[in-house]
Amino acid sequence: MTSLNNHPRDNHGSALVVTILLVSVMLMAALILLQRIIPYAKNVRAMNDAAQAYYTARGEVEAGRLGFFYT
Repeated sequence: MTSLNNHPRDNHGSALVVTILLVSVMLMAALILLQRIIPYAKNVRAMNDAAQAYYTARGEVEAGRLGFFYT
């Protein structure tokens, strides 16, 4: 039961402390997840670049072969 002498201004600033704590926990969680995701993103990009280089080289070889046979 609450007493009548407990004014709302007695809790002034407690919401700010709770908000700061929640934001800091969420920021830490985001940073941890980001550190876990970045290596996978780099691997995917490297695989994409390798596939692009492979198919570009294969296309150039085919073009060269066709140019050699038909000229």
